[in-house]
Parts: sequence; C-alpha cells; structure tokens
Amino acid sequence: MIESNTTSGQPAPGGTADGQHPALWLEANPWIAGILAFLIPGAGHFYQGRWFKGAIYFFCILGTFIGGMKLGEGVVVYHKADTRFPTFWYATQLLAGGIAIPAYFQGLRAANPDNRSVDLAGITSPITIPFEGELKAIGPGRDGVGGPARGTLTITSERLAFGYELGGRFKGTVGDRDVDLPLGGSRLVLGPRIGGGAGRAVEASIGKNPNDHPELQRLLIGTTPRSFIDSFEAPPDQATLNEIYRRLGPRYDMAVVFTLIAGLLNLFAIWDCVEGPAYGFGDEKPRERTATATNSPLATLPAATTAASVTTKPAPAIVQRT
Repeated sequence: MIESNTTSGQPAPGGTADGQHPALWLEANPWIAGILAFLIPGAGHFYQGRWFKGAIYFFCILGTFIGGMKLGEGVVVYHKADTRFPTFWYATQLLAGGIAIPAYFQGLRAANPDNRSVDLAGITSPITIPFEGELKAIGPGRDGVGGPARGTLTITSERLAFGYELGGRFKGTVGDRDVDLPLGGSRLVLGPRIGGGAGRAVEASIGKNPNDHPELQRLLIGTTPRSFIDSFEAPPDQATLNEIYRRLGPRYDMAVVFTLIAGLLNLFAIWDCVEGPAYGFGDEKPRERTATATNSPLATLPAATTAASVTTKPAPAIVQRT
C-alpha cells in the first residue's frame, strides 16, 4: 500500500488545499472514457484530464502496433470473412482499437463474389496496368532472353471458336534493354483487386517470335500495385502468405507478436480508464462541486468529517469581579 503524502496543514504535491489528491478518473463518465480508450489508445485518459499517462499509452501502443505492421509488410492484421468468428489472433489485435477495425470490413469486401481473379473470359475491354517482376524464359534458347522486367501491360482478350486468345502488349525494360513485346497464348493470371499485400499477382504469356526457338516459352511473372484502400488490412491469399514467409521468415512471426502485444496493452489502458489506477496516493477525491452543482438534487453529499479531524477550543472562562 502506498501511503498518503499529506501533512498537517500542508497540501500534498499536486494535491488540493486540504491535502488530498484529485481523482480525475472519478469526475468523468467511465463508459465514455472506456469507449474512447478502445477506439484510440490514450484518448480515454485525455478525456479524463490525465494527459501524461494518455500520451504514454498513445505512443507506446500505436507505435508497437504500427511497428509490427511495418515489420510484416502490412500483411499481419486481417480477418477472413469465411470464418464464423474472428480468429484468436485477430480478436487480440482488435483490442488495439480503431486501427484494427478496418480489417473486419476488408474481410467482408474481399469475400464478395465480385472480388475474384480475372481470366481471359472476364476481360471485356482493354486493361492497362503497371507491371514489375521478371520475364522468365523456359526451354531451348532461353539464355539472355529473360531478366528483371518493368513497364506497362495492355491486356486484351479475343474470343475464338474453342476458347479465348490473349492479346495486348508489354512495353518497358527487361534488364537494361528496352522492349515492346506482344502478348499471346492463353496464359493469364490477374489476382483479385482486394487482397493483402501491396501487389496484385500478374502472369501473362508472351507471343511467339519467329526468330526464337520453336520450343521457347516466355512468361511475365510479377505484380501490379494495389491501392491503399484495397490492400490495407485486407486478407491475403495463401500464395501471398507463402511468399511473405519465404522472404521474412521469423521476422514475420515477430511482427505478429508486436500487434498482439499492442492489443493486450490497450486492454490494460481501457481497464485503467474505467476503474482508475491500481495504485494511487490513497486519499484521492473528486474536485469540489460548484454552488450550482451542490444545490442540484443529483449532487453528491459532502463527505462526513470525523471527530478526530475536528478541534474544538474550550469556551473562555467568565471571571466575575466582586
């Protein structure tokens, strides 16, 4: 137990004139404080006037959560709508407050039947997208053909008697060479618009070149950027998760742990707002009410003074002169 710092006739440091410390958490609505603390770490303490503690919670909890997101390349917090209830991991991350809420709605958006991979049959008009990845060559004569690729893809589709034919062009660079390659064949993969990760998977086959070996196949494999609103806390597909694990390894697990810690820390912050601090000076009381508040029927009665705190001076003796 922490003893009071009050002394007789002297106000305690930070206390009131009668030596008691103000209990700021008792003067604000605890429900409002708890809701604010959940939505934004530290906001409930700001509402209660506890600025220093609120600032500590705000920077520590949000810093830990955002640090985990950054460490895991943004593919750390997500909710899959095909599960009946949020997973244990997401439920714990959700305790971090408003910053984790978008994942729930992103899961619903990603589960929409319209959010699916695009195939040749789904292309009704030309699609132009930026591309970054590699040109992969397979088969005889592949030496010196492939390499890192960056540029612009224009994708079209032509319906044939027994299927669809890929059309369009890739304009950009492969290695240090400028290229303008025609697309062809029937290989096309364009990942869903809404999903985890900053890149949307792209695969497209390159058309035959008369100068190439007849068995040489060329394939563009890479990504096209997703918008922030379509990627932030959206659920990744299994291929994206596998790629993240392959590149980050244990660093990805550490990123998840950071977001879980942030959620658990905010749980303590919410409790601290609703119930007050676990330890204090031991003599806290709310500020004195104004005269108007005191006269109100809802005003609380003043605390009763104890007999030990009241000193009574004896009445002066009356001396009669004779």
